Amino acid sequence: MTARRTLARIGVAAASLLLVGAGVGEAYEAARPSAGMHDKLRIIAPAAPGGGWDTTARELQNAAQANDLTGTGEVLNVEGAGGTIGLARLVNQPGDTNTLMLTGTTMLGAVEINGSPATVQDTTPIAKITEDFDAIVVPANSPLRTTADLVQRWRTDPGAVAVGGGSIGSLDHLLAGSLAGAAGVGPSDLNYIAHSGGGEMVASLLGGHLDVGVANTNEISD
Repeated sequence: MTARRTLARIGVAAASLLLVGAGVGEAYEAARPSAGMHDKLRIIAPAAPGGGWDTTARELQNAAQANDLTGTGEVLNVEGAGGTIGLARLVNQPGDTNTLMLTGTTMLGAVEINGSPATVQDTTPIAKITEDFDAIVVPANSPLRTTADLVQRWRTDPGAVAVGGGSIGSLDHLLAGSLAGAAGVGPSDLNYIAHSGGGEMVASLLGGHLDVGVANTNEISD
C-alpha cells in the first residue's frame, strides 16, 4: 500500500464506547440482560462500511457469536451527519436491550456541528473497548516527507493542500484544524474534505484525490 508513510502520529486518544439506547435515568433497567439478548444482537455502526466504527462493530459481532453470547448478530450501518443519524435512531428506541451502538470522540463534535437533538447524554455507556491514535499520512510518492514540509506548504498556499478525513467535527477534522492552526492557517482556509468512513478516505488518498489523509491508525494500518 502506498499510504504507509506517516508524517506525524499525534497522541490524541479517541476512546470508543459501547452504548445502549436508553436515557441516563433508565440506565439500570435498560441495561439489564433479557432472554431476548441471547437470541439476537444488533450493533449500530453510525458510519459507512470500512471505517473504525464499522470494523470494530464487526469484530464485536464475531466475538459475541464465537463465544455464544448471542444467537445471531447484525451490524447496521447508519451513516450521515457525523454519526448523529445513527445516534438518533438509537435513542428513539429506549429500552431495547438487544441494540447497542459504537461511538467515540467524533460524536461529540458532530452533535455540536449538526445541532443534533439527540446527544450522548441520552445514552448509557456500557464499555470502553478501544483507544486509538490519529495518524497523518501521505502517498508514498508525495513530496511531503515531514510534518515541517506540510506546515510549509500550508503557509505557502493553504487552499492547495487537500486534506481528507472523517466527518466535519470529527477527531480527524479537529486534529487537522489544530495542526493547521499552529501553522497560522485559519479554519476557513483549511481545505478539508470530509468522508463518511476511513475506507473511503484511504481510497481517495490512494486515488490521487487528496494530498494528505487523517485517520486513526486502525483504519490506515493495512
